[in-house]
Amino acid sequence: MFSENHKITARQVQCILVSSWIGKMCLLLPEFDDGTSVGNFLLCLFLGLAVTIVYALLLYHLGLRARYHFFDLIQEVMGTWMRRVIGVLYFLSLSIELIYMVRLFAKIVNEYLLFDHSLEALIVLIVLAGIYASGAGLEEQGRMSEVLYLLIVIPLAFMSIFAATEMTGETMSVSHDPFSLSIVKGSFLIFTSFGSISLIPFLVPPLKRKTGGRRRMTAGILIAGGGVVLLYLIGIGVFGEEGIAALPWPILTLMTNVTIPGGFLQRWDVVFLAVLLMSLFAGMGIGMFAVRTMAENLMECGPKRWVCGACGAIVLAGAFLCGTYEAAMRLSIVVNGCFLTPLLAVFMVVLAVLSSKKKVRVEQCEK
Repeated sequence: MFSENHKITARQVQCILVSSWIGKMCLLLPEFDDGTSVGNFLLCLFLGLAVTIVYALLLYHLGLRARYHFFDLIQEVMGTWMRRVIGVLYFLSLSIELIYMVRLFAKIVNEYLLFDHSLEALIVLIVLAGIYASGAGLEEQGRMSEVLYLLIVIPLAFMSIFAATEMTGETMSVSHDPFSLSIVKGSFLIFTSFGSISLIPFLVPPLKRKTGGRRRMTAGILIAGGGVVLLYLIGIGVFGEEGIAALPWPILTLMTNVTIPGGFLQRWDVVFLAVLLMSLFAGMGIGMFAVRTMAENLMECGPKRWVCGACGAIVLAGAFLCGTYEAAMRLSIVVNGCFLTPLLAVFMVVLAVLSSKKKVRVEQCEK
């Protein structure tokens, strides 16, 4: 057994971000094109990534101001009532994201691997796996993400190289529409797809060394987001603009049809699905761990085993109430993307302003 000292490294933070984001983003981002041209969608991707990095830097600096726990900073600056309000928003946002991921995980497994199995049974098993993964402490979450990071990134990079060899010049033409509000909307949705980035202030105080934390965090965003952009560009080169617009999950279709010369392994589609499911499992584990942490903070109690089960039951009930993957996706985009994530972002900006003013007043008093 490893010791658990509730500390993680900057590299583990990067691994947590990449391993939990990249699978979800490969499947969710095409839902945001909303009929826009491929050129405009690529512009949305770059603008969304830029906004995400700026927001992440703000969150990182807020985490640096927290002494022991991020909620301590919120209570110190904004009071107990606002700490509870923000805690509820975090709990709801993370729970909705987990409901979407459970439905997504189950749909992928049901359509590509276990065709004849009950979808409801798969959902129950996925939630149980998430509960089990959330039982580990923060340090164990970091170690597990380090292992999954290599198992996800290396095969994905290897398969991307061979997928790129199938690109043709005829299909690489990209159309552009005039700048419009659809680009602003698309960029905003790209930004909200990084919803779990709001966990960064909670990951900064436990860092063993703050040195390199900002760089590692930015690298995590660029690797996850840049990797998806690269795969999307390869998809355009293989399927063309019309072809990629017609596919529900173009990156999944692209990677499951990769051909590797030599014939030493025929089922590369299974390899990519394994990579994808590992990423979704990593997201489930850290997401359930975060929901449990928010619940324990709201109840002002220490780590309790029954809290994991209660949070899992809430996510399971939400997944069943949604009924379909499409309903869970709409719930995530509308409630999380259009309400909870922007509201949390506003509170974080207000917290940053208030904490800066308080820091200035303290420095003036000391003089």
